[in-house]
Amino acid sequence: AKEEYDSDPSDTGSETDEGSGSGSEGEKSKRRKEKADKKAAKAARKKSSAPSERRSKPKKKTKLPGQPKKPMSAYFLWLNEEGRELIKKENPGAGVTDIAKSAGVKWGTMDEGTKKKYESMHKDLKEKYEEEYKEWFEDGGEEALKQAKKDKKDAGGSGSPKKKKSGAGRKPA
Repeated sequence: AKEEYDSDPSDTGSETDEGSGSGSEGEKSKRRKEKADKKAAKAARKKSSAPSERRSKPKKKTKLPGQPKKPMSAYFLWLNEEGRELIKKENPGAGVTDIAKSAGVKWGTMDEGTKKKYESMHKDLKEKYEEEYKEWFEDGGEEALKQAKKDKKDAGGSGSPKKKKSGAGRKPA
């Protein structure tokens, strides 16, 4: 049983095949039925795969003016200093995602000595950040945070988006 493929681009998908002159009436009706079944299956697939509703991404939390920036993790310190270049030398044609995957594997299997170097750098940067944050907080940062919260509340932003509880799937009591 060899399958036939309709490769005629001028065919608009109409259900009538009159005038083709090939095959018996039984074969034509069989082909029509198969075509209709395929169309219905495709429509069902399309319907089930379509997203039910579009959701916008939550807005990124912005840093207040003067607020110190959090330090990079040990992994990112390594990646920016030597990891990315090392991987690019090994895989010159690698894309961003390939580099990120390779970097994760490399970091996981890296010797403890090299890891410790970057972890201690991270620790130093984190201590520096905590001092700077404390200074900023005492020198007006606390008021800035309160003001930002108040502005957000006035604008109607309630923080993290909460899912609505729907009655779908529940049995009436």
